[in-house]
This record gives sequence, C-alpha cells and structure tokens, in this order.
Amino acid sequence: MDIVFNEVEHCYMPNTPFEKLALKDISINIPSGSFTAIIGHTGSGKSTLIQHINGLLRPTKGSIQVGAFHIKAGEKKVDLTGLRKKVGLVFQYPEHQLFEETVEKDICFGPINFGLSEEKAAKRAQELIEVVGLDQSYLHKSPFHLSGVK
Repeated sequence: MDIVFNEVEHCYMPNTPFEKLALKDISINIPSGSFTAIIGHTGSGKSTLIQHINGLLRPTKGSIQVGAFHIKAGEKKVDLTGLRKKVGLVFQYPEHQLFEETVEKDICFGPINFGLSEEKAAKRAQELIEVVGLDQSYLHKSPFHLSGVK
C-alpha cells in the first residue's frame, strides 16, 4: 500500500490558548514495499505523523491516502474500520498502553472490537497462541509475565 501525505497539517487544540501546530505542509510518498525511517528530535512531530496513517489523528489541513483509503481534512464521515484492519500501530512503550489482565483477553481485544463475538474471539485466541509457539496455558497468564518465555 502506498502512503501519500499531501500538504498535511495537524494542529492540536485549534482556536484555544493551547493551540499547537505539530505538522506543517507535509508532503511525502512512501511506496508500497519500501522501508522508511522517520527520525527527529523529541517534539518534532514523528508520533503525530505516524498516528495519521491509520486515522488515530486526522489532518486539520491536506489529505492522506493509504492504499485505497482517503482521509481529508474536514471530512466528518470517514469509515476507518477497513483502514485499521490493514494498518496497526505498535507504540514505543507498550507498558504505557492499556493491557488486559490475561493474555487471552489481550488477544481477544482487537477481534471483539472489530465485531467478533467473545466466544469466537476466545476460540481464535486458542488457535493463535500456538502459532506463536506458546501452549494454551499462557492464555491465563498476565501479559506482564511473558518476558523471557521460551
């Protein structure tokens, strides 16, 4: 999937005393199948830029195309479910994310949010835990107790 930013700007808290322009006039084209590194100082807008790729943030100006998905500034009715099924984000500090109390609930979180029943998601978790080389006993453990598991 090509990723194209066309004159994208992002302003946090516009029209308030806390207004902050985080991205200004960003135009980039990342071809499908390529690898791209985004580097910069703390506060330079790297995370803000990345969060636009799956619609966690929306541009306040310009447009973004990710494959067949288009996000334009000011558009209110954008269905991002399909995009988010194709583009996921892994955050730098996973311990700052919200985790479920068990591995099973953590695995089920995404599928349930995409409309799968709890029963089907649990069945899927049982199948997938083995795909990553863990036996089903890990489903009932805390995600925080998996470091070093072999």
